[in-house]
Amino acid sequence: MRTLITATVLTLTLAASPGHALDLQWSGEGALGGGFTTGNTETSDFGASLTLEGKGRVWTHTLDAAIDFAESAGTTTKDRQFLAYQADRDLSDRLFAYGRGSWERDEFSGYNSRLFAGVGLGYHVIKSAMTDWTLEGGPGYKRDEPTTGATEQNLSVRLGSGFAHSFNEHVTVGNDTDVLWTTDSTQVINSAALTSKLMGSLSARLSFDLRYDTDPRAGRESTDTTTRASLVYSFGE
Repeated sequence: MRTLITATVLTLTLAASPGHALDLQWSGEGALGGGFTTGNTETSDFGASLTLEGKGRVWTHTLDAAIDFAESAGTTTKDRQFLAYQADRDLSDRLFAYGRGSWERDEFSGYNSRLFAGVGLGYHVIKSAMTDWTLEGGPGYKRDEPTTGATEQNLSVRLGSGFAHSFNEHVTVGNDTDVLWTTDSTQVINSAALTSKLMGSLSARLSFDLRYDTDPRAGRESTDTTTRASLVYSFGE
């Protein structure tokens, strides 16, 4: 386990070195969405996310951050924060190695924090001007700190899929899936989105997120879903 963590840390540290960072071309997007209802029931929902991507000759860095908040009749019903960083190193035109770390806090699912660190290989199954489909997989270390009970630490296996397709220069569709397996439980996260450019760097997005846990905490549901309309601002393209 220590060897795996050390390998992940060394990969991310080497990839994030100052000299290397200067050679990268950065781009990204920020998304903001939400909604509310009034009358017999008063609810509000808010979500924001940020994605940064730095591309070099053989390295690609991706940083993802997201927050989700919901309130019903003055009571908070969702409060989630997520942060992930991944460094990819090209080995050929389609094959690459990666190191990944992520952190999540979601007390309403019963966790003060969920940490993951891992390494693996990825492959571009489809790589064209219009379509990109990538598969990833490898071992990792997972540490869950529940709101009640003992901290859980496990070796894990991560499988990932990233799909993006452009119908034209204005409309794109994407679907990202992450599966984290341990002997105690399996966590599945799937995000599907349809994005349409409005003007310049501004786009509209309709998304559906599904989160599934085979062994949820006591009193919690195994499945959470979120459907949201958002405005997206892209930069650096």
